[in-house]
Amino acid sequence: MTVRNDILDDSLTEQDTILVQRVMSAFRSSTQSSVDCGVERTSRPAKDIDDLPDLISQVLEDKQNDEGIDSNQRVKFYSEMPPKDVVTEVITFGLVRREPASMTRGGPFTKERIEWKPRIREVAPHPTMPGMAIVVQGQQFENEISLTCWTKTNKRADYRARWLEDTLHEYMWFLKFNGLHEMIFLGQGEDMVVKLDNTENVLMGRPLRWYVRTERLTHVNEPTIRRLIIQARLELQSGNNNRGGRT
Repeated sequence: MTVRNDILDDSLTEQDTILVQRVMSAFRSSTQSSVDCGVERTSRPAKDIDDLPDLISQVLEDKQNDEGIDSNQRVKFYSEMPPKDVVTEVITFGLVRREPASMTRGGPFTKERIEWKPRIREVAPHPTMPGMAIVVQGQQFENEISLTCWTKTNKRADYRARWLEDTLHEYMWFLKFNGLHEMIFLGQGEDMVVKLDNTENVLMGRPLRWYVRTERLTHVNEPTIRRLIIQARLELQSGNNNRGGRT
């Protein structure tokens, strides 16, 4: 491995270089264990739960483009409760439950072989530093989300709930292609009614519950790993020297 002077401190010795090489080799070999443990890869970089609202928004926008819905009649999508001045139909996003995922092949929230912490998924070439690498760590999560359709009437709320369910099934390929591991319809919850003000102005809500399996990715640069290893060795050597100099 070529040692780059612009990255490594001058105090780096041959012994330190060997230690860094061993650590990076261990990272690379550990990626195979992730595959053996049933970690599925997605076509594009895996998405975490924070990325899901944006994906759903894209789905709703494309569906309404396809249906030719006028801009002033479109269903709006929010990550919070509908605004009091709502003038059209609204779909809101809510996170009900999130926890580390089971690594077995059971159903949603199966409590066996939990992935309690991130594991190394990949050691990839650094995009801007030739000869360096990036360690990609991932941890899968199981989530339950609520997508609630809000309209002015019960009949319209029922229609919009069916429309949303059918739309997400239609676009499931898109969601998985863009980094979701799984998304399963769990059912519809109890009807909801929200008063917008002190008058009879109300919204009817239909909550749809979905199971979503996501993955949170983190990246660590090899230069950072090298720096920490070298720093730890220097601190250890300094501590040993200080103890050896005592009388």
